[in-house]
Order: sequence, then C-alpha cells, then structure tokens
Amino acid sequence: RAQESEREMQGQLARSQRMESLGILAGGVAHDLNNILGPLVAYPDMIADQLPADSVVLNDVQLIKDSALQASAVIQDLLTLARRGRYALAPVDINKVVKDYVGSAGFKDVLARHVNVRLSLNLDAELPLISGSDPHLDQVIMNLMINGCEAMSRGGKLTAESLSVFLKDPVRGYDHIEKGMYVCLRIIDEGTGISKEDAEHIFEPFFSTKKKGGSGTGLGLAVVYGVVKDLNGYIDLHTNGTQGAVFSLYFPVETEQEVK
Repeated sequence: RAQESEREMQGQLARSQRMESLGILAGGVAHDLNNILGPLVAYPDMIADQLPADSVVLNDVQLIKDSALQASAVIQDLLTLARRGRYALAPVDINKVVKDYVGSAGFKDVLARHVNVRLSLNLDAELPLISGSDPHLDQVIMNLMINGCEAMSRGGKLTAESLSVFLKDPVRGYDHIEKGMYVCLRIIDEGTGISKEDAEHIFEPFFSTKKKGGSGTGLGLAVVYGVVKDLNGYIDLHTNGTQGAVFSLYFPVETEQEVK
C-alpha cells in the first residue's frame, strides 16, 4: 500500500510539473502573438473608414478582423492557462454562474446542435460562497458542459450538480485533495468515457481526442485546469472508459470575514 501510494504521488507530481512547464511555454507564446495581433485587430477598422460604403473589399476587411478576433480568443485561453490573465477575485455563488450559463444563448445553441441531450440541474440551495471570478468560472462551466454534450453523440443526460463537502481527511483522487470545507461542482455525462491513457493527458494544452476540424482548439480542459488551480481548487475525475465521465471540481469555501 505504501509503494502504491508513493507511485500515485510521484505520478501526480510529474503531471503537475508537466502542466507547469506547458503553462510557462503557453504564456510566452501568447505574449508574443498578442503583440503581433494588435495591428490585425485595429487596422481593419482604420482601413474600412477610408473606403466607400459600397467598396467590394469591405467584406474582405471584415473577415480579416473576425479572424484576428478569433485568434485573440485563443490567446486569452493561453494566457488563462499560463495564469497571466487578470483575475478580479470576489465572493461568488457557483449556482448563479451555472444558471447564468445554462440560460445563455450560447448554451441554447449547443443544445440545439445536440437534440438528444437532456439537461439536469441538481444545485444545493444552501451552498456557501467561494472566492472566484465569474468570467473565468463561466469558462470552466462552458468547456465542461460542451465537452459533455459532444461526448454523447447518441444522446443522454448531462447533469450539473453542486454540494457542500467536508473532508476530514485528505483524498487521493486525480488530485491530492487536502482536508477542509469545499464547494463541489460536478459535471456528469453519459458519453463514451475517457480511457486511462487519455485521462493522464486530458488537461494538457492542445491534447484532444476530437476529430481534426471539429469544434474546439484543444485548450478547453487546459483552461479548466488552470482556472481551478488559480482558485486554489482541486480536480477529481471518475471514468471507466466506456460509460460517461464525472468531473468534480473542489473550491475552498470563503470564510465569513473574507465575504465581509
């Protein structure tokens, strides 16, 4: 048991070091690309202002700007992953973030593309607050729920549930979760599951099991990992490789003094 425990700890340490190295690399690349993209975002508007309203190239100029903005969104994901994004931390009700996302036009569009997916919410009404950032937590929920929908090509139930958890002892799951009081957010799908080999790399940037040319950039789960770690949280993953996956995110509870 001691040898098995040591192997697990070594595996978690190696994974953490790998993610840290990839984050540093992503941050450096994103910083340089950000400087290059500046003119590509700004100049199309300046060019368009100098063109007549009926110019045949206006549409081409707009396409350049749209592509630059899409690239900018990828860079923001890289900066988030590298923990160089700007976080304005405040007390957050995770239930509200979940409800706001599932009520958004973006998620309704996702459900429209996955008509056989049923949404189920099981949110604890007495949930305490956590210290977080609404926009970044929204990214986390969005990425996990979109992935859950895409994992259920034949349909199924997508569940988002929240609950208060008190751990009196540390838990060795996907992460080594320290004892304490947490808000736990779980995203559960009934999809194809995740193999043990893929689970080792699933949070790494640009690692993806999706078909090339499909949705996403390969950064979604990397962003989830980066945001959770920035908020001093933990991730646990349960999957048997054939029958769905459960992503459990543990966020430390705000103390009463911090809320005030």
